[in-house]
Amino acid sequence: LPFDENTFDLVSGFETYYFWPDLINDLKEIYRVLKNNGILLLVNEGYKCENEKKRKIVEKWTKLGNFKIHSPDEYKDFLTRAGRIEELKKFMEGSEKKK
Repeated sequence: LPFDENTFDLVSGFETYYFWPDLINDLKEIYRVLKNNGILLLVNEGYKCENEKKRKIVEKWTKLGNFKIHSPDEYKDFLTRAGRIEELKKFMEGSEKKK
């Protein structure tokens, strides 16, 4: 990325990182430009899950383009291997009851 180290308070990615060519190295580069107390916010609707209906829909998406999906645990592993994860919050469809 064409930015100095420790430049950003927040880096966000919405529905993009399954297209990144080298996820772990790309995350390392994001961490390089992110301030030490900065926040990395990644939103991903497509992921491997146990819900068969959703999984089949997501698998169809992957056939439409050149992208890969991973499980939430795999994403956590990628973030850890990239070197800087302090907290991971997962919000999955149907995970919280609406009042």
